[in-house]
Amino acid sequence: LFPVHFCSYREKFISLYCRLSAVVELDALNTQQSLREAISDSEVAAAKQRHQQVLDFIQQTDEVWREMRWIMDALQYARYKQPVFGLPITKLIDPSHEQNLKKISSTSSHIDCLPSTSPSPEMHRRKAMSGKI
Repeated sequence: LFPVHFCSYREKFISLYCRLSAVVELDALNTQQSLREAISDSEVAAAKQRHQQVLDFIQQTDEVWREMRWIMDALQYARYKQPVFGLPITKLIDPSHEQNLKKISSTSSHIDCLPSTSPSPEMHRRKAMSGKI
């Protein structure tokens, strides 16, 4: 049985892929057995070559399957587009963080008002120009 979201894919493709996958997996098991049973060097070489061909074919079919699984890509994209909310638990539990907050709050009372900077020369020019007019 197919999960519900598979109905949004091409049913014919899914059916063919499942059959192909089952046949190729059985073929892989057969080539592994042939490789174990090979005695002469030529039999071993032929069995290795056949087994490698089957493994390559499995890899190719898996790549095709991954390309067809667009729903998983869409869900993954949507998952990463969500904004991150929350607070790290270390902020709630870490006692050294509380110590740092106490230090900051105790020193901040001394710097309630920062000294103002000297007026810019531009302001002096504007006042001088407005006085001449």
